[in-house]
Amino acid sequence: MTDQEHVMAHRQGPPDTERLEDPPTSRTFLQGLGHVIVTFTSAIFAFLYLFILLICAQITAVGAPRTKRDPNVKLTKAQRALHRNLKYYIELAGFELESHDLWSPDNFQLDVTRIVSPQAVLDNEKTSNLKQRYPVLLLPGLMQHVGAYCSAGPDAMALMLHRAGFDVWLGNTRSSIKVHNRQYSEMSHKTWDWSIENMALTDVPAIIEYIKKHTGAEKIAVVGHSQGTTQTFMCLSKQGRPDVGHSISTFCALAPAVFAGPAIDRWFLKLLRRHRWAYRSMMGDRAFLGIMGALRSITPLKLYTHAAYNMFYYMLSWSDKLWDRHYRNRSFIFTPSVVSSSLMFWWLGKGGFADTRCIFKNPEKNESWFDERFPKVGLFTCGQDNLCDPEPLKRRMATVESHVPYTVFDYPDYAHLDVMWAKDVPERVTAPMGAFIWENLDDKDHWREPVWPTAGSVPPEPAVNPATKEPDYEVVP
Repeated sequence: MTDQEHVMAHRQGPPDTERLEDPPTSRTFLQGLGHVIVTFTSAIFAFLYLFILLICAQITAVGAPRTKRDPNVKLTKAQRALHRNLKYYIELAGFELESHDLWSPDNFQLDVTRIVSPQAVLDNEKTSNLKQRYPVLLLPGLMQHVGAYCSAGPDAMALMLHRAGFDVWLGNTRSSIKVHNRQYSEMSHKTWDWSIENMALTDVPAIIEYIKKHTGAEKIAVVGHSQGTTQTFMCLSKQGRPDVGHSISTFCALAPAVFAGPAIDRWFLKLLRRHRWAYRSMMGDRAFLGIMGALRSITPLKLYTHAAYNMFYYMLSWSDKLWDRHYRNRSFIFTPSVVSSSLMFWWLGKGGFADTRCIFKNPEKNESWFDERFPKVGLFTCGQDNLCDPEPLKRRMATVESHVPYTVFDYPDYAHLDVMWAKDVPERVTAPMGAFIWENLDDKDHWREPVWPTAGSVPPEPAVNPATKEPDYEVVP
């Protein structure tokens, strides 16, 4: 079955929106027994796998270099709060978070939100006859949440884009804090039977089309980080949905995940490079390491975010040396998001990304992946990225894909997450990215021109919006 046929198969189903359970006669006795066995074996393996990784991470963290908080910076109790709701941090910055009810063609809920100014500001903009903001969609990386774009303090990427004058949309695909399908229950294996093709060929086009209809824009800008770039590259490829290119003005790829880096060969990832039956017995056929979701919900956030940072430091050698230490814990509140075991098999299993070293098969062939419909693309590449190798992509864009208009923004000192969380991202990444989006607009007269705050002019985070009841939170001393 081709990728397109696979996605089309997932789109089929009852047209009504009523929740349906799997009919008991749909599985044979042996199939049911197989699912029970897999559930049992994968639960044991997942527990041991996580336990060993946590032990290794904590041992490695002893004596590891850590960035200290600036003693001259004092945060308020509200600023130091750790809260599981992204809305809290958006309101802390003086904005509001608007939720949108969006479903994929195959009945998965797509967690799409929009950053908006308070009503008083909106009313003032109307009376001032300001032009409409240009829509920009932000897509997160693997096991990440759109909160990653909002967590690095008052000048986080999403907040800076909105403050400059863009209409910022945050697009989690079917992979979010929870996975919800209105046709099947959460316990049904069919709720988890999806992979990168579904996200790239179904979810991304659905979100883009929704934003276009809601805003009246003919095209929007798309910003992706890591897997967010993978979904977009696959969507726009000749084998995907190249017609979506007509709906995108510019595509900004942060730490593009197209070719694999050396970190993919670490022992704990190679351990999962098995054939599907062996992988399935270790990781199950539902949520990938589903125990992590339970741990996030019951573990105190200070302890959880501390352990999450140590885990990523051990697994991928990412450190906080370029980050603002005051906001580091925030960034790990929404990590990891819930993903399917099938998706992780595509990334790590036998014959997947880890084996082929590329999101497309046979990358050594000089056959173009993209046609003339591919939009202008900005590659924001990280020189210290050990998870994704940007060099083969840059060489390919200069040769095989030379018909695609592209610009490289190179950051030799950045690792995979630094392109979102480094302290100098506002001036080194966000502002150039916003300028790139604006410069490549064909209909500038219709949209509000972005105005970037000068250095030091970003306002500190105010108190929580007084119109909203302040939620419970944990405070980091």
